[in-house]
Amino acid sequence: MKELEARLQGLVGMDRLRDAGAALIASMPAGQAGLRDEVVAWQAELARTERQHRTDELAPIDYAKARKRLAFKLLAIGHAVAESENPAPVAAAVAAPVFMSYNHADASAAGEVRATLEAAGIPVRMDVDAMPPGASIREFIRNAVRSTSATVCVVSERSLLSGWVGQETALALAVLDLWGERRFVACCLDMRFLDADFRLVATQLIDERLAGIEALFPRYAAERLDTNDLNAEKSRLFELRHQLGSILARLRGSLCLDIRPEARAASLVRLAQSLRGPA
Repeated sequence: MKELEARLQGLVGMDRLRDAGAALIASMPAGQAGLRDEVVAWQAELARTERQHRTDELAPIDYAKARKRLAFKLLAIGHAVAESENPAPVAAAVAAPVFMSYNHADASAAGEVRATLEAAGIPVRMDVDAMPPGASIREFIRNAVRSTSATVCVVSERSLLSGWVGQETALALAVLDLWGERRFVACCLDMRFLDADFRLVATQLIDERLAGIEALFPRYAAERLDTNDLNAEKSRLFELRHQLGSILARLRGSLCLDIRPEARAASLVRLAQSLRGPA
């Protein structure tokens, strides 16, 4: 595996970070799901950084610093892969907890989903009790998706317009696409996302929120205020705008459980049975 490290160093030295990430993914042996997910998260971070550079959200000097940091991070993952001679086996699905993705406005329904799963012996991780005070929300999302066997997403019109839930959903689907050990299950509180015009309406709402943020930049400049908070929210909305089409396509093309009040009890029983697997 030392050859892998040498190859990564060569690609990084030529500033070919995308190629280095692809090479690392292709070279990883089976059974290293945790490290694979680290690379998936790294690729997502690289893509976000490049997008921010293209849209002038990152100044050239900040972009250079970000790429340097990403280069060191990838080399560190590559070293961990090379040094790992006895990778831990992937845990059985029912032994690992389920990550619950939801909008806080839908907390009551999410609580019912959690109660049903835990009554069936399936541990559930939610931000209300699993996220340490002061922790990075973005890092919590990444760690939660990577370290659980399934992501259960409570889908509603509100959640699909949430930047954070959008990131959770996109990351969970990316992990599912690359590594089949994990699952993604959508539980729907409403069916608005099935309407043909939903993406158009949602994009208009996102654009209105972006315009509101843009309007604040001159006021920040007048007061000589740092715009980091505005940039962070703007980036989340841009990501949601970019990813919404793929998210909707996946939701519409898969079996989503109906957890509207009249169907909730039966759907939650079905969800628990599915996550537990065959008896």
